[in-house]
Amino acid sequence: MYGSNPITDDSELKEGQMLKAFADGLKKNKTIKNIDLSCNSFDFVKNDTSYLFDALFEKKDFIQINLFENGILEFPECTKSYFEFLSFNNNLTDLNLSGSNLGENGENIKLLSEFLKENRNIKLINLTNNMLGRKPKYFKMLCQALEKNKIIESLDLASNKISSTSLNYITKLILKNKSINILNLKCNILSLNHEKFNEFCKALEKNQKLKKINLSQCIKGNVSESNRVLLESLINNNTIQSIDLTGNSIWNKAINIKLILKWLFFNKTFEKIIIDIRHSKRTSILFDLLKDERITIIKY
Repeated sequence: MYGSNPITDDSELKEGQMLKAFADGLKKNKTIKNIDLSCNSFDFVKNDTSYLFDALFEKKDFIQINLFENGILEFPECTKSYFEFLSFNNNLTDLNLSGSNLGENGENIKLLSEFLKENRNIKLINLTNNMLGRKPKYFKMLCQALEKNKIIESLDLASNKISSTSLNYITKLILKNKSINILNLKCNILSLNHEKFNEFCKALEKNQKLKKINLSQCIKGNVSESNRVLLESLINNNTIQSIDLTGNSIWNKAINIKLILKWLFFNKTFEKIIIDIRHSKRTSILFDLLKDERITIIKY
């Protein structure tokens, strides 16, 4: 409810009044389980968000809350109240914090990390587009909290400016976490430091929990070598069932395609791989790939 509908409209009510009215209505409602507060201008009324949090504390039966791009988590005082609410809610399983600019303030990432250490119910968390990689010190804290978390099954870290500087934290997370089976790292440049990327690939090889991973648009720099190292590590992984490799120039070397075919031959549990054919003239190999129904090919 209320997603993408600004709830601070000065033409009708003064700042804070509409949020208060909304919060009062929320307190009285006995049926709402899912709430969508995305794309609302909470940053205009940050001093009045206490109305909202009071209502949330009274209702502890929410299953899903969406705070996508509403500005409320740009302020540490609001973030603290929000995570206090989450700590008291035992029903919430799906948490969407995408586009919340958490990376602008290290303290917000710290609060999130502390919450995740104690989390006992959230299984899906979306942290897309939060610029988390801009604060390596705090991003490390977040990854360390996730390492020990035994509940989260799906983690979305797409478009977070995660680079080689912070890649080793992701690597340790992949090695130590025992619950995450879906991981999205799309649009993070992971391969610029060859040594760190090699360690990341070795972690993928050893991981026995991941079933689905998105590495689209993650490989830059020495593309051919990075793709080769990644594909060779995947050959020895027996649990990944779906992977997105689009936008990584897989087709630059025929050896990469041969590695994909080898991987598919040995991995009988694999279900889906997504690659693109941008800049490719390797039509004979393309026909070989098309024979395998597990492969989805996208033309950019």
